[in-house]
Amino acid sequence: MPNSYSSYDGEEGTSSLASPQMCPPAEPDKRFKKPGIPGDLRERSLAMYKSINNLTAVVGKTELNSLRRVPLNGARAVGLDFAYSDLSLSGSLTDEEYTDIRGIVDDLLSNDNLQKLLLTREQVEAQEKEERASSTPAGPADAAASSSNESITSTASPVVLPPSPSITEEKNGAESSTSYIDCVSFRSQIKSRTDKLKLERKGVHRDSAKHVNPELSTEANAFATQGMRRHMEDQNLILAKPNLLFNLNRAPVQAYYGIYDGHSGKLAAEYARTHLHSNIFDEFSTGLAWSEENLVAALQKGYLRTNVEFNQLAGKNSINSGTTAASIIVWGDKLFVANVGDSEVVISRGGVATVLTHSHLPDKPEEKERIQRLGGIVVHYGTWRVNGLLSVSRSIGDNGLDKLVIADPYVAVVERTKEDEFLIMATDGLWDVIKYQEACEFVRKTVLESGREAASRALVDEGIRRKTTDNITAVIIFLSDEPLQPLQE
Repeated sequence: MPNSYSSYDGEEGTSSLASPQMCPPAEPDKRFKKPGIPGDLRERSLAMYKSINNLTAVVGKTELNSLRRVPLNGARAVGLDFAYSDLSLSGSLTDEEYTDIRGIVDDLLSNDNLQKLLLTREQVEAQEKEERASSTPAGPADAAASSSNESITSTASPVVLPPSPSITEEKNGAESSTSYIDCVSFRSQIKSRTDKLKLERKGVHRDSAKHVNPELSTEANAFATQGMRRHMEDQNLILAKPNLLFNLNRAPVQAYYGIYDGHSGKLAAEYARTHLHSNIFDEFSTGLAWSEENLVAALQKGYLRTNVEFNQLAGKNSINSGTTAASIIVWGDKLFVANVGDSEVVISRGGVATVLTHSHLPDKPEEKERIQRLGGIVVHYGTWRVNGLLSVSRSIGDNGLDKLVIADPYVAVVERTKEDEFLIMATDGLWDVIKYQEACEFVRKTVLESGREAASRALVDEGIRRKTTDNITAVIIFLSDEPLQPLQE
């Protein structure tokens, strides 16, 4: 793809073309098998994690929907996510419904209604007392995850978002009670209003498999499965018209797509699904001009801000959840693709697969050198792991591996062409068992035989048939109004 692809690495600042080839398995690093090294490195690392996490397991409480309160500056993202998720259960949204969701949340956070949602300092202190009393260990979690991103997990019950320093008022050295709103009441009022919208628009025709933006010639569908795992930790988001949801009146028409593969619970993945795109678009709320350079910078800053904010939450609740992430923004004749970790994006261009993301794995020379330079180690235990624990070298969260595992994303800008057919974004549960070219050929065959709507589910089912051991999420984004045609021999 000459002259059509540029990429940026947030940590190294390099520019390169991603390779469409699968990486061969790395050879074990035998220096950790030498005699004389006391104890087992992984066991010692796991013992450290157990200490951090208070020997607790994921018991379903580390979820954003268990929040009792949120800081004021995080409330809008939480509200938009809750309203959008609830209303889109009945199918893809109309333009009016995107606007209605924004109106519902903005009205509830307006001055008069906001005063009813704000918690007093006494209420916050009472909640904190209850949380301390109810936070008890649930028993040790599974430590074995030979080829996954999982590690010893944690939970604190219930989860509470810490206030942002940007909105925290100081009174005699203490945080002001006006930093928090009552999230239970907030969600309840949103649900009441979205339920009313559903009744009013019961006759509106919807297609639950389609998320279309006709101005961009895009259409998307997604499917996810827990597979053989005990827990489902993947999340995904399709926003066909974020301009309407975020009131981006001055912005070019866009569409946003994201996948998030959580480990040590799904809290980090849920948090990224809720806040990452909001933080990206928020970079332009101060009047920043919409340009390619500024959008690349917004993607980089959005990932870093989401990581910092989530780690504040994780630190307050003594948990160590993390997530990979991949984002696509379709903007006119360009694709902006960003990722951390091993969730990947592939484009089918004229039937040929090309990877647009960069897998952040500990055994890659640049990642290994960075980790070792900072005092960490890369150990082979089923697969290469940071400090013997995590099988990705970049993620959102993972505060227990702070500095070693970073959230600086790889960002690529790709010019769209007439040969562009579709994008596949998927978690590693799929890429572990199917090659990039195979996936593109499989999607083409499915679409030609069964239509676009069948693509994502068929691809996930194929991953299960090939005996993946992980959760799988796949989002397929078609990039043309024209139907796919069989390739000429």
